[in-house]
Amino acid sequence: MEQSGFSRPEISLQGTLSESAFLVNALRSRDEAISRDGYAYLWVTEEVQKITQEYMAAMGHYDGVELALRSRFFLECMERFECCHPEGYFINLGAGFTSYPYLLKQESKWIEVDLPEVTSWKRVEVERFIREGVLPTRTVKYLSCNLNSPEGIDDLQNNLDSIMQGSPSFVLLEGVSYYLERSCFEYLLKMLSMVQAPGSFLALDYWQPSLSQSEQIRRLRRFFASHFSQDEQDYTFIDSSFFCSLDGYLVVEQTDAPQLHCRYYHEANLDVSATLAEHYVLLKT
Repeated sequence: MEQSGFSRPEISLQGTLSESAFLVNALRSRDEAISRDGYAYLWVTEEVQKITQEYMAAMGHYDGVELALRSRFFLECMERFECCHPEGYFINLGAGFTSYPYLLKQESKWIEVDLPEVTSWKRVEVERFIREGVLPTRTVKYLSCNLNSPEGIDDLQNNLDSIMQGSPSFVLLEGVSYYLERSCFEYLLKMLSMVQAPGSFLALDYWQPSLSQSEQIRRLRRFFASHFSQDEQDYTFIDSSFFCSLDGYLVVEQTDAPQLHCRYYHEANLDVSATLAEHYVLLKT
């Protein structure tokens, strides 16, 4: 529920891909009952609302629904991990402006990873939100990393090893896989399989190859080209079978947006042809 008596961050959208994270927060805040993200609104300014309305006009209502479903699914996965491993670490790769540390218990330990311009700015704003009393205090360590670089992934491995020291962990890779080069995506998963202790988890979302020539992808490319200064780039698409043969991990659960729509909305009317049709996987070491 939105609180009063706080000042929203001064956001001047410059048209970079990182700023799409504000859009994600706006879409989550539209259906808080499903997303269970009671803090997403903190990052939603009038400018963010405007670009969100333009996104919905270009992509359709159901893509906004999908992001709330995704948030809920990942949050419930993390809650289960927290119950079993209160001493474990949560690692959010490409964290953007997500609220997960503040939706779980105070004792949870978090590592948030993103580009330097994101982590440095978010840290300042989060500290201000805590001072203003709109966010609870949490233990969050911020690491800067370019996940689309083997060198960046190597540096991240060293940092994670030194921090976690064999503790169980839950790694979240949300809204990231399709932006990574395929070679970097696979290199990242290989690194994580070496860093994560037995009994740890990895959760992520992905797009299947069947989506690659869809009208929704064409619309997304046009929208991002016009709003986030991105060329009509290629995305990485992953077949679900890839995870079944992934070294170091076992599949715990695979699902998709229509199934989550049935689970949380208790109705089966999600029009797959009108969405980006995300798939989700939970893996265990």
